[in-house]
Amino acid sequence: MSEKRSRNGLLSRIAAPIAKVARRMARRGTIDEMSVTDAAREMEQARAAARAAATDSLTSEDFRLAMEQVLREDQGRFGTKLHVVSLVEFREAVGERWARISDKVMMIAEGVITKHLGTGNLFARQGSDFFTLVFRTCSADEGRLRAHTIAQELGTRLVGDQFQGIDRPLALSAEMDLADAVQIDGTLNHPAIQKAVGEKRALIAGTVSDAASQTWVPPQASQTPAKPAAKHHLIQTQPKRPDATPDLPNAVTSGEKPAAIRDPGWVAMDAPKRIKESDTAWIILDSGPRPEQPVPNKAPAILPSAPPLPDTARLSLLWRPTWVAGSETIGAYVARIQRLDKPDGMPVDGSLAYPRDDENSVLTLDRYCIANALRDFRGSENAGNGSTVVLPIHWTTLCADNRMDYLAPFADITEQARSARVIIDLFGVPDQTNARQLGEIIAIAKGLCREVVLRTRLTDSRAKLAADCGASMIGIDLSQLSPAERTDDAALLTNLRRFLDQAGTFGLGAYVWGARRRAAVVGSVQGGFAMVNGPALMKDIAKPAKVLPAPKTRFAAMPT
Repeated sequence: MSEKRSRNGLLSRIAAPIAKVARRMARRGTIDEMSVTDAAREMEQARAAARAAATDSLTSEDFRLAMEQVLREDQGRFGTKLHVVSLVEFREAVGERWARISDKVMMIAEGVITKHLGTGNLFARQGSDFFTLVFRTCSADEGRLRAHTIAQELGTRLVGDQFQGIDRPLALSAEMDLADAVQIDGTLNHPAIQKAVGEKRALIAGTVSDAASQTWVPPQASQTPAKPAAKHHLIQTQPKRPDATPDLPNAVTSGEKPAAIRDPGWVAMDAPKRIKESDTAWIILDSGPRPEQPVPNKAPAILPSAPPLPDTARLSLLWRPTWVAGSETIGAYVARIQRLDKPDGMPVDGSLAYPRDDENSVLTLDRYCIANALRDFRGSENAGNGSTVVLPIHWTTLCADNRMDYLAPFADITEQARSARVIIDLFGVPDQTNARQLGEIIAIAKGLCREVVLRTRLTDSRAKLAADCGASMIGIDLSQLSPAERTDDAALLTNLRRFLDQAGTFGLGAYVWGARRRAAVVGSVQGGFAMVNGPALMKDIAKPAKVLPAPKTRFAAMPT
């Protein structure tokens, strides 16, 4: 406590606005000399500034981890850029209205960024008016172009057609070296980022002539007309125009004369001849029994299979942070392959990317997943992360006669690292598989890793078969639930408890992948599952990261 607190610390930034108000009150004499209204206004402004200071200092934990990982790798030392998309111009233009529309504006901005970001790249909201982006899967020029495209489209989305012809953009894109933007403790260097944005604003201001440029100006609130004096009558000669909504930008009114209305070129048509009642033709209808209407089909019991992998498909690999019960940490990362068959299509990831009846596609996907996952694990080991990786491998690959061609990358990992921090998640096991076949495959996989876990179904745990064949855990992927198995949170948690009880009966642990709702995450963690992950816990990241503390008590207070 004897050390002097830094002025840039979070506590100092929150307390500074309130202290400033106190000093301003002291210069006026005493607080008692101020009116109650003035004092309340001063304190409310101070609280707002304190909240803004607290918000500006927050950085997403996922984003901070990714930044530390990038800096530890080679590309972090050789020119990776941090791109900033700032809305400071728009914020200053709308003035006091920013407090009312900021949440809506930032939601629009997140949608535009997600549209152009690309797979494997990172972004995070920082403070109340800017975002940070890192492009890891494309060149520096391509990343710069994407950031500029995001800023341009964001300006168009915010003010519509008014953005055309405006020389001073409402959204700015700036860039800086990643090493200069991230501090030693992994947090962002906000003064350096603000300096980069300020330099970009100055550059734009220097290249745009104030006399010739057009700047977007938000519309002023409509003035309420004064009531007429007594005994005066008003005659409304024009229809009343609706008042503009003050929270949203309207079109900029220019002094140009409106263009004349063009002739639409209507063509006269003859009116259809009316049919007289006497000309009506009666039709005899069949009054026999009607055929029975088909009963709507029930929800399918299984998900439709992915199509075979085309030659033009693009593959990538992401990692899903996973909570581990034994250490109460985010201590494991599950590899998830992602395929994109068409440039304008939707990516499919995880086990849903595997076709059900195409062996060649399955082997191609596993070859890519195994090779890239073990390469990322080797980089994580060199960085000293100490985290566990879970590698999903399809049943078809381990049963293939040439399986060693696909498992060869395991030889690049030391036996000590494999036996300590590699788990194989065996999935795609056919229903007709017997104990002898499953036992042989699990024995082969055990020689490559610490343990083998078996992925099953929520309605068929196959716990006894897994225990007899040497698996250490059974688990499910909630993204594989069929439409008939998808229920509300209460029914899902009941089914998960039944699944966990079946695993415990035979001395097995259990895991849950792909939890998309907070209730499923909290129920799984508190219920006793050994490993839990999903979008509701943490987003996917590009590489495995270090171990993070995540005590079980934290999930008890997590909103569901």
